[in-house]
Amino acid sequence: MRIAEEKMAGLELAKQRLLGAHGDDRNCVGFAIGFRERGGVRSDEPVVTVMVAKKRPEGFVSGRRLLPRTVTVDGVEHAVDVVETGVIRAGRATLDPPVRTLAARSITERMRPARQGCGVANLRQVGNWVGTFGCVVRDRTDQSLCILSNSHVLARGGMAESDGKVIPEEIVQPGTLDNGGAADVIAKLKRFVPFGGSKDQPNETDAAIAQVLDSSLVSVSQVARDLMAPPSAAHPAIGLCFAGSDQTGVGFVVRIAPTLSGLNVEMLSPGSTAEVDIDDHIEKVGRTTGYTSSKVFAINAVVRISMEEPKEDFWFRCIATRGFLWAGDSGSLVCRGGDGKTTVPPEKPIPCNILDSLGGYYDLPLVGDSALADKARDSFLYQSQAGQLIGQLFYINSQVIIDRVRGKEGTDTEKSYAATYYKKYHDFIANLLANPNSTAVITQENLNDVAFIITGLEQSLLTPEESNAATTLFNDVMSPTLGMNRAQVIAYMNTDAVYHKVLDAVAKAPTLETNAWVGVGH
Repeated sequence: MRIAEEKMAGLELAKQRLLGAHGDDRNCVGFAIGFRERGGVRSDEPVVTVMVAKKRPEGFVSGRRLLPRTVTVDGVEHAVDVVETGVIRAGRATLDPPVRTLAARSITERMRPARQGCGVANLRQVGNWVGTFGCVVRDRTDQSLCILSNSHVLARGGMAESDGKVIPEEIVQPGTLDNGGAADVIAKLKRFVPFGGSKDQPNETDAAIAQVLDSSLVSVSQVARDLMAPPSAAHPAIGLCFAGSDQTGVGFVVRIAPTLSGLNVEMLSPGSTAEVDIDDHIEKVGRTTGYTSSKVFAINAVVRISMEEPKEDFWFRCIATRGFLWAGDSGSLVCRGGDGKTTVPPEKPIPCNILDSLGGYYDLPLVGDSALADKARDSFLYQSQAGQLIGQLFYINSQVIIDRVRGKEGTDTEKSYAATYYKKYHDFIANLLANPNSTAVITQENLNDVAFIITGLEQSLLTPEESNAATTLFNDVMSPTLGMNRAQVIAYMNTDAVYHKVLDAVAKAPTLETNAWVGVGH
């Protein structure tokens, strides 16, 4: 199904307005055009699709960050659909790539001649960076044969430059992660498209070429393991894989037209490029996941891509898909075709961003506790009006905490105490949440530990007003729970008096936001 031209124009304007209003919100990682999805099933309602790193209920998002349900353009309402994607990254492959199906085996072996879809890397790239040989193209300036892939694969993300000139760094097959070395050089870096995008001036491609040292080293028409046909008029190329989320499997493709024009190169087969639309089938062969085929679920995407910390860039007019690529597939040539359902699942659950940040600060494995945190929210906090308010405050103000710890580490003393309390309470809390009828009660030791933790936070992360609010909450709300079990605590927190004590304490800290209507009226 295609979106009518007039409707598409309105959606595009609505998308731009959302980008202007929410593009600086780090939780909003993409703005695109697609169809609304309900329970994982696509409807026929055209929408602006907003991709978020972590999706929360409306009551747990501040009014300032809350995305609208619709955007009105020239008197016409355009619906907004929020889709959770996780953080979108470009770059590193894993040391232990997935093996899902026979077709999805990683392509890490040495190939001579090297074929489209095999692993390649810049010999000077440090770490686990590796990508995929996209295809062979012809340089329009001198008719030489070149390997096409991503800039972050061949040109070290634009670092292969000195005094404005490209350094002809050596490209190896297989990549260094797959034991490639100096004896495996097949090409030298020749040109790349520079990065440097903001939400107002985003990038449109991630591309580079490396000139082949000898035509015998590469195949101009064969694909690794013959897993799909090479590009042609009947099997046109539509772009290059370049970024994705290992938490949800959402991936992005840069379009082939700006890629070729930005590098001043051409495909070897005439008429072998095309554009795609929503629901079109696409396929690729890549170093990490081998052959995959999926569908396009959104187009004209403006995407926030995390490169190496703290670097971020925006790309626009990207193609969005699912279950199509993993790290190391970057640079794979994407063509029209396939069954649209030969996909690979994501490997990791979406972490809570605040757990990820605090885990880094205190050197704790909190990123693995997202499920436990969600269970604490759903089966404990959500069961009372004061608990709902506390949970809401936590999520609404999560970005404040994330920003405070970004790029920082706790002191050795902080990390030591954090490790002690984590070990002491992690399994205790997990067992308590697993047993709604638990008879365990809050002890004076528990309250003393909380008081000590608050004191530590006051010295590092809290403002004076926030410290006063925390102390008030401890004295007026937490201390009276001494001797209560789980059910009694929930009943206590479900009273109007406790709800308003929490609200009044937080209201005295101007740095904290709240949607005060949550819980009111019980």
